[in-house]
Amino acid sequence: MDSVFEIINVFSERYNQIHEKCTEDFYTLSLLYQIDSLKTLIPQNGIDGEIHSRDILSVNIYDSADVEDDIALKYCSSHNNWDEFIVEYNRLDKTIKQTLKIEISKDVATQEHSIYSFDLFSSYLKSCNVFSILGQLCEFLNSDVCVFEFQEDHIPHFSTSKFHFHGKGKKIIKTALPKSKEERNRCISKAGFLCSSTEFKGKLIPDDIFPISSDNAFLKTLFDKLSTIYALCFLLDYTFEEQNYLSYKLNGFKSIAGKWALVQDINENTANVINRIYTWGYNGGDIDDKILIIRNILSLNVDPASLVLHSNTFDAILSNYKIYQKENVRQYLDLRNNVVKNIQRYQDSILEAIDDFENTFKKLSISLLSFFFISVVLSILSFALSSNRHIPDAVILCCMALCVISLLYYKKERKWLDNRIKYLEGRFKSGKKYFEDLLGKEELKNFFEEGNDLDNKDEQFRNHKIDEFSNLWKWSTGIILAVLLLVLILNHIHPLIQITQMLGQLIDALRNLSSSIAK
Repeated sequence: MDSVFEIINVFSERYNQIHEKCTEDFYTLSLLYQIDSLKTLIPQNGIDGEIHSRDILSVNIYDSADVEDDIALKYCSSHNNWDEFIVEYNRLDKTIKQTLKIEISKDVATQEHSIYSFDLFSSYLKSCNVFSILGQLCEFLNSDVCVFEFQEDHIPHFSTSKFHFHGKGKKIIKTALPKSKEERNRCISKAGFLCSSTEFKGKLIPDDIFPISSDNAFLKTLFDKLSTIYALCFLLDYTFEEQNYLSYKLNGFKSIAGKWALVQDINENTANVINRIYTWGYNGGDIDDKILIIRNILSLNVDPASLVLHSNTFDAILSNYKIYQKENVRQYLDLRNNVVKNIQRYQDSILEAIDDFENTFKKLSISLLSFFFISVVLSILSFALSSNRHIPDAVILCCMALCVISLLYYKKERKWLDNRIKYLEGRFKSGKKYFEDLLGKEELKNFFEEGNDLDNKDEQFRNHKIDEFSNLWKWSTGIILAVLLLVLILNHIHPLIQITQMLGQLIDALRNLSSSIAK
């Protein structure tokens, strides 16, 4: 079967391709040819050898130059009617002008999507409005990475955290983990509260379209522009699209309002700075205060007409944020002290739960051993008053029952301890999330990393202590239970021997009886 690309190349060489009507977008590839004389027969064995099974190929032949007329002949890969198509094709009058249309409908419900002609696809992207492309990308957005697969082997790759463009059978090694569902929802919620924009695209966030790995200059430039404009919607006070212009308003130390033509290219330095500013602003901490500082500094460093930023804009934002933190240093230190107190309360609560577990073991062990030894002593003293030389069965059975109760009680206490620790850990994580919102993810991460070794030692000490007393409880109770069982067996050793002998004699008698019957 011939490759569809080989057939397209042949048609492009021999027939008049109507370039303005040959297009490829996210959903369809459409190629149109005007043919003076269709003398070269379409391959008898089909032309869909390189069409992915998820897509549908159709070939339409018209008896005029107008594709709005009735179709003279049609083939569709989903109907598998190639043989019928060839039979009818051989009957066509090949001396008149005809129009040939090759169309591939792409399946958009899967995780992977085909791109057949990168030249046509890139021309389509160039002609599209920025927010139109963002809206279409949002339609492909889901919990996994969306892959656009080049059917041409020579096209360089490109990737963001959510969208990968690469050749067939190839994978992009350099990737980045996308934000979690909770982080995404928080980012979208904050943007909706702090910014007024008509251009938010569902669950799409700028992080999804930041370029990560690229050998493809066109896609790199395009996604730099997409991510920068979309990040501005998450930073500025007010943004909306109007007649292919981005209208915006920024209230900071200065109030700025203006329009920026969406067909313009984005300055590369500006793209990098805005993307860094957005990432810092929405990466945890007090986002409200960060956005306020960002807007103040942007209003002093942005060109309203071109949206070009000074190269040190991001450094100025960081400096102002540090000044803001120093002005609020008492509140900051109080927060850190509260984190320390929260950690201390968490550790003390777990140690208290472990102490309760130990005290329960000690009380129960003392009670069990006291009852056992008192019973043994009383039994020994009773030897002189009776002919019975054995510890009474009732005493042994009572002690065994207490041992079994002790083991059951251990199981209950250990389960309670584990549940108590899980509950305390849950409360601690909730408190940690609260402080993360106030101090910021990176600040809190560094804070916990400083005492990470100490926390590990505390956890190891707790686990060692729990295991030590658990083993002591189980082994001590088990040993006492085994001793009692041995004493019980020894008390009844003679009857057991007699019963064993009687069973042996009975078995011998049955064997002799069966032998006599057999004779």
